[in-house]
Amino acid sequence: MSLQLKPLNLDINDIDRKNLSEIRRRFLAINKHRISRIRDDSGRTLQRIIDALPMLLHVNHPTLPGYQTQKTPCAISDFSPTKIQITAAKRISKSFSYEKKARMRRDIISVFMMGSMGTLGQSQESDLDIWVIHRENIKEKALQELQKKLTSIEQWANDLQVKLHFFLMAPDYFRHENPQGIDSENCGTSQHYLLLDEFYRTALLLAGRYPLWWLVPPEYEKHYNVFVGNLIHKRFLRNADYIDLGGVATLPMGEYFGAALWHLNKAIDSPYKSTLKMLLMESYAASYPDVEPVCHQFKENVYAGNVNDADIDPYILIFRRIEKYLESKQNQHRMEWVRRCLYLKTRERLSINPRTDNKKWRRELMQKLVSQWGWEKEKLMELDARRKWKIKRTLEERKSIIQELTQSYRFLTHFAKDRQLITQISSADMSTLGRKLHANFERRADKIDKINPGISPDLSEPELSFVYITETGKPDSWALLKGAVPAKEVNYHKPVHRHQHLMGLLLWTHINGLINAATKVTIVGENSPVTSAELRGLIRMLKDHFSLPEKSDDVMAFEHQSIPISNLYILNIGEDAMEERRRRGVNLVSERNDPLSYGSSRENLVLSVDILCFNSWHEVSFRRIKGNGAVLRLLQHAYENITLNTQCSLKVKCPAGSHAHSVQKRINELMHTLITLQKKGPPSRFIWQEGRNFQFLGITDDVIEPGMFEKREDLMQILQVSDINEQFTHTEFDKKCLADDPVHLLSKFSTPEQCHLYFYEEKNVLTIWVSDEAGALGKGEQHFDNLDAVIRTYEIFLESIIERKQVHSKEYKTIDYQFFQLKKKGKKWQEKLLQKNGDHSIDRYYPVQALLEQNSTNEPRVTIYCGEKLFTELEYGGSLFSEIARYINQQRINGGRYPVYITDLDISGLQLEGAKTSLRFLHYKWQLEKQLNDAMVDLLN
Repeated sequence: MSLQLKPLNLDINDIDRKNLSEIRRRFLAINKHRISRIRDDSGRTLQRIIDALPMLLHVNHPTLPGYQTQKTPCAISDFSPTKIQITAAKRISKSFSYEKKARMRRDIISVFMMGSMGTLGQSQESDLDIWVIHRENIKEKALQELQKKLTSIEQWANDLQVKLHFFLMAPDYFRHENPQGIDSENCGTSQHYLLLDEFYRTALLLAGRYPLWWLVPPEYEKHYNVFVGNLIHKRFLRNADYIDLGGVATLPMGEYFGAALWHLNKAIDSPYKSTLKMLLMESYAASYPDVEPVCHQFKENVYAGNVNDADIDPYILIFRRIEKYLESKQNQHRMEWVRRCLYLKTRERLSINPRTDNKKWRRELMQKLVSQWGWEKEKLMELDARRKWKIKRTLEERKSIIQELTQSYRFLTHFAKDRQLITQISSADMSTLGRKLHANFERRADKIDKINPGISPDLSEPELSFVYITETGKPDSWALLKGAVPAKEVNYHKPVHRHQHLMGLLLWTHINGLINAATKVTIVGENSPVTSAELRGLIRMLKDHFSLPEKSDDVMAFEHQSIPISNLYILNIGEDAMEERRRRGVNLVSERNDPLSYGSSRENLVLSVDILCFNSWHEVSFRRIKGNGAVLRLLQHAYENITLNTQCSLKVKCPAGSHAHSVQKRINELMHTLITLQKKGPPSRFIWQEGRNFQFLGITDDVIEPGMFEKREDLMQILQVSDINEQFTHTEFDKKCLADDPVHLLSKFSTPEQCHLYFYEEKNVLTIWVSDEAGALGKGEQHFDNLDAVIRTYEIFLESIIERKQVHSKEYKTIDYQFFQLKKKGKKWQEKLLQKNGDHSIDRYYPVQALLEQNSTNEPRVTIYCGEKLFTELEYGGSLFSEIARYINQQRINGGRYPVYITDLDISGLQLEGAKTSLRFLHYKWQLEKQLNDAMVDLLN
């Protein structure tokens, strides 16, 4: 449209019907012109959808998309379909025929298309955003039916590869507050006038009543209701002609602040598409409190008769507003950035002759702007080659993007603080988007940078060289070069990227798209620990097992701390425990084939692990662990991650090296056991063996503590300590760890609120294994003469402990004591349940009660009652146990030679690490009994 019309004036006191008709005609002419451009510039499919849409909403016909029932709300007010629209419907359904019927009620008032369609900003990716405004007082059930109809039409369009979105709303929608949280489709902090601003400058009437806003002169915008009331009062309008969505006198700062945050969020992923709207919001904020919406400028131009495309195109109007703002700041650098964004957003490549005349008007508009900017052809050629931009140019552009986004974020932050705009909603939005900025642009030691936030569609290279670098006095590292570079020419090429580890470098190329299926890769370096074939295998592994989803617009993930989504653990890249032997021609053969304890020398074949992580903020991180603690750190990392997200994917791969398959299988077994343990919840313990050492993960609600023990005795010291709050501790042994040891059996059958005692006889020594009600595991030894008699003493002792706990514990839980006899057949242990005596009499056993308390040096101080006779360290000192033995022996008939047993014990006076559970009592019982019985032996001998 390139016309210059005469200005129109409408005075509230002297309204001219002819001028009213003329201004309505102008807006309708602009409307028709833009719709015509959309149809002409669109493909046949999109054209037919646009033509058919009013008919699909106007009728209920079983053969047309969206049909639900004959009673589904439909019919558009003041709408009579054109021949083109009827033909479009017939092309969808040959059996459809339109019959004009009188309908008493029309449920749809107006249908508008809103957004970039028909503007300079239209692109192949532009969505069809359709507002369907229904009549007031429609029943909820009927409204639900209409929504189903719209959803069905959306799906039909989607099947045709057209992105169609309906927005169903009442005519009074903008007369009420409609606050919404920030997400991929909403601007966060409550928006109202801002949405109307965009609607009025971009909306196209497809069918139904026109907006009353058209007829309110720009100078009366602040008195919108008064002017409208005058039109209605003087009967210049019929109710059936218009729809009143309200005026846009100004824009409250809270609205464009929230919208600015939203567009900033969008700009992180799509900088060229969203930067203009983001800076528009910034310009609104900068002009506060005298904020004039862009839709006012659009209306002013129409009333003034300036209806040329360059005067009324919504994107050009936005650009002019930003241009004016930046000129006032004298910020030429940002001005160039905005121009570049507008040019790249339109995708009009002016340095290249067009193949067709389609969208010629867009090209002419863009050419006028470029001429005003004074851009040379070389600049156009550079921008038009964006599809071919590779790593160097993309990194330069990324730097500009980070600078612009950071500057806008800081401006909004200061603006909000200066005007005390940080409400509960906007503060949350600021935090959310701050996290997203950090996630996309913050540098961390373990983080793999993403360098292409919507800049270039393809960074892939035809050939890449991975160079292994060894320099005296420096750690070995890897460099990435473009092309196939011979080793002797490496120093003449500048690396694209460097990393200390091959997988870190390879992961960087993978997530930034430098490698595709056609890329040829080569390893350069004589001493490289990885071959070119192994490198290609790693690339396939990344593609198969660490493929990242497309960037999500869902900002909800940034409302919380990030959680892990998928982890890949790669073992032994460039490492082989058997390499030195193979070099010497030595082949290690052994029946001991556990990769964690291989051969007679019990070698651990896992030398390194590369950890690749992807989280809910779409961050990718990498770290490498080498040495004996590699598996321990791998499992600790895995447990921490599945605790944060039980759905986190955990994959283990060992692509090369000796026994690669068995190494991978073995670590996967440990991982499976760990996942099973995690489902039981903390506190818990996981134990396995590497070489001759025991590896240990101690897990509580607060911490995951790794440990390593050279001796079995040191491990047992840890296993006998229970949780301080007496929560049951799950103990899980790897199937190959202490497989021939009774402790494996104990952990397998350890159960909350049950204390199991296992008795094993060997000559004249009785070993008692215990798994108590809190999951503590331990053992004790004693001399004995009769197993049944000894078991009876344990019954008496444990019953006294139960009675003591019942009296002194606020939340005492009943403990079920069970006794088993252990037998060993070959390498396997078998248990047999022993029946309890049931005789509660203690007459056969001399009562010996011990009381322990802390002394001045934090050592246990012993007080013992033999019957009613008191023995204390204060009285007897170092001869305490000798005096007790002498006294007990005097009470025996004929001085019998049988052991002394503690029948009751109180340890409430001790300050202990861990809970006071059954095993703790038993340990003190065994210690005291040994001292008493040693003293008795000395006495009798």
